[in-house]
This record gives sequence, structure tokens and C-alpha cells, in this order.
Amino acid sequence: MLTKNLVAVQAALEAGGIELIQKWGEAAKGNKVNANVTGRDGYIIAKALAYAIEVIDALPKELRSLSDQADMKAILDVMIAQDAELTLIQASAGRHIRTLTGGPGLRLRK
Repeated sequence: MLTKNLVAVQAALEAGGIELIQKWGEAAKGNKVNANVTGRDGYIIAKALAYAIEVIDALPKELRSLSDQADMKAILDVMIAQDAELTLIQASAGRHIRTLTGGPGLRLRK
């Protein structure tokens, strides 16, 4: 079921971006496939996206997947538009990644 949802998000991004994601989100509200498993699914997904965005930013330029990051940002923007409290997640993720890495870039093992 989750794969079906991910495929729908991917297709929406490829077909027309954020407007289609918003329409998909509205259409999916009553769909049992999108049942809230934990009671805080949206928060957890938004947090995972925020952390992934920050980690990509922290990577050396040659290792960054900017197209994936752009898609993640588009999805997170839609989620934040639906729940303003999620804006705090982005700042928190950035602070955590900088604390973990000791600065703006990840230290990669050689």
C-alpha cells in the first residue's frame, strides 16, 4: 500500500509538480490506504524529509542529489502549507545535523 502512495507522489512530481501533489493529497484524505498508522504519521514523514534535506545540504557538492532534494522540498512545502506547526521541524533538523557533523559539512570516512 505504501508503495502505491509513493508511486503516486513520484508520478505527480514528474507530471506537474506541487499542484498535482496538492490535488493528490486532497483526493487521498478519505482513502484507507493513507490511514494514520501511528497517529502522527504526517509529523514523522515531515521530520524524515527535513532531515534528508539537511543531510543532502551537508554533503560535498559532488555527492548531492539536488533533484531528489528539490522533490523532498516540494513535498515538505505542501505538508507545511497544510500544518504550519511543521515549520519548526526544518530548523530543528538543521541544528541537529550541524551538531552531529560539527559544522556545515558531513565528515565522510575515507
